[in-house]
Amino acid sequence: MKKQQHNGVISYNLGVLNYNSGVITTSQQTIFSINFGYSKHENTKIQIVMRKFIIVIVFTSLLSCDTQNENSHTAPTHNFTVERLIILNEKNEIFMTREQDVWGAPSFSFDKRQYVKESIDSLANAYGLSISRPELRGYFGFKYKYHPFATRRAFYVAEYISGNPIIPAPMEEFKWMSLEEVIENSIVDAWKDIFKHILENPNTVWGASFEVYRDGSDHRTRTTESFYPLFKTKEIEE
Repeated sequence: MKKQQHNGVISYNLGVLNYNSGVITTSQQTIFSINFGYSKHENTKIQIVMRKFIIVIVFTSLLSCDTQNENSHTAPTHNFTVERLIILNEKNEIFMTREQDVWGAPSFSFDKRQYVKESIDSLANAYGLSISRPELRGYFGFKYKYHPFATRRAFYVAEYISGNPIIPAPMEEFKWMSLEEVIENSIVDAWKDIFKHILENPNTVWGASFEVYRDGSDHRTRTTESFYPLFKTKEIEE
């Protein structure tokens, strides 16, 4: 730790942490701000006490941030929304990506300042794809047996227009799959049911509810409310 004093303000350089003019930062973000400074005539003992206080608070904050980042999905601190995009090509195949052993359609947790279509277009662009105007096909609720929060999951469908697929991290590969292949390769029962139902019944926006539970190291789902129509999107020709 290196202490510097200039014009009555004390700065502490803590290596990866920096305290300067009442602001503590890391290389990525400001942890918190304290609106105080020391004049050169103030008691040295007070400076030492405050310095120890700052160090304890900073390291406690960093440990808290690391834990939250690691467990943001498995142990969230609030309800959250996930948007998932099903892209169909001219063969009616579905654009799927793989992360480790999990195949799924592109998705993101809604946490940016974006409109709905803007966020879906950004998702497609991240994979190098241009798509038609997305259509909402389903809006589903998930509760969890192992934490007290819930998620809302919106499923959109769009047609592939152009672009050479790219794979952003942490995805490892992509593949165009038939609906049968999606069902065969998916390890999430709820996804199998959702893909099949909304693609085979495209004129309605569907709702349903699912419960997620642990089975050893695996995460399983069970249906708690069967599919029901939220509203019609197109007139069905007789």
